[in-house]
Amino acid sequence: MRFFTRTSIKRKQTLIITLTSGAALLLACLVLGTYEILAFRQAMVSNLSTLAEIVANNSTAALDFNDPKSNQETLSALQAEAHIVGAVVYTREGQIFAVYDRGDRIDRFVLTNDLIAMSDQAVM
Repeated sequence: MRFFTRTSIKRKQTLIITLTSGAALLLACLVLGTYEILAFRQAMVSNLSTLAEIVANNSTAALDFNDPKSNQETLSALQAEAHIVGAVVYTREGQIFAVYDRGDRIDRFVLTNDLIAMSDQAVM
C-alpha cells in the first residue's frame, strides 16, 4: 500500500487505465469465446439435421421395398463427412434396418435409443 501512496498521480492513472483495459479485454475474450462455442454447436446440430433429412429422404424407397442393401449404399455416402462416425436407419417398429459404421476411427460408434445426445466430443 505504501507503494501506491508514494507514486505520482500520473503513474496511478496509468495503472488504473491499464488494469481497466486489461479487465475489459479479458471480459471481451470470454464473451467472444462463449459465443463461438455456442455458435459452433448450433451450426453442427443444424448441419447434422440437414444430413439426417437427406438420408431420411433417400431411405424411404429402401424402407418401402425392404431393401437394406440399397439403404446401406445410401448411408455409405456419409463417409464423405469425416466427422460422422456412424449412422443407423430404423424401421417403424424400431428395429435396426441399416447401419453405417466408419471402421477407421478409434472411437467406436455405439447404438443408442436417444434421438439426439450431445457430449463434449460427439453428437449422436
